[in-house]
Amino acid sequence: MLSLACCLLAVLAWHSLTKSNAKRGFMAGGKAAQKDSLSVTIASDEGNIPVTAKSDYSTTSSSPSFSVTRPADTNAYAAGDVIGAATGSSAAITLLNVGVAGQLVKFVDGVILISRTDIPAGMSSFTLRFYNATPPSAYGDNVAWDLPSGDISAYLCSVQSDSVIDRGSTLEVTFSDPSRYMRLITQHLYAYLTTDSGFTPNSGTVKTGRLNFAGI
Repeated sequence: MLSLACCLLAVLAWHSLTKSNAKRGFMAGGKAAQKDSLSVTIASDEGNIPVTAKSDYSTTSSSPSFSVTRPADTNAYAAGDVIGAATGSSAAITLLNVGVAGQLVKFVDGVILISRTDIPAGMSSFTLRFYNATPPSAYGDNVAWDLPSGDISAYLCSVQSDSVIDRGSTLEVTFSDPSRYMRLITQHLYAYLTTDSGFTPNSGTVKTGRLNFAGI
């Protein structure tokens, strides 16, 4: 009986020692992990620290549309002329809600449909000239496009279209240049549509367009 009691006491002592060692090891490991971790000290008067989350920038696509009805005349265009709704006011196209202010966007592609049943002699292609703000030059219809010093800060890039395609009752102009990246300063972009060659337009021709952008 004495031997059995001694054995039981020995087992209980060993079990207690094992639990104690395990607890000390866990605490020691926690202290070691705490010692190896980095600490950050925030001043008591710092207040809330603003953090800009990546979700502030949309990575989804946008497809702004527009429509331009040219003046009721048939005055011939020369290569490089601006196409707009009036001769006495800015012909810049507003592309609404392209992305978020400060965001980088990529031009993907676009299309402009022209309400005309035939391709006039000389018409070849067009160019879109992009700006991150309304261009101060304020060119009207049938004015030669230029990049003056006052427009440079707003100017982004130019994208040339493919050749005009006759779709029967409508002319189609397609744009595709996914290598063009643009930085927004507001959520909108602006553009001039210019001719690449001279031709004689129809009076009051309507041009409707849709451009596709991808957020970065």
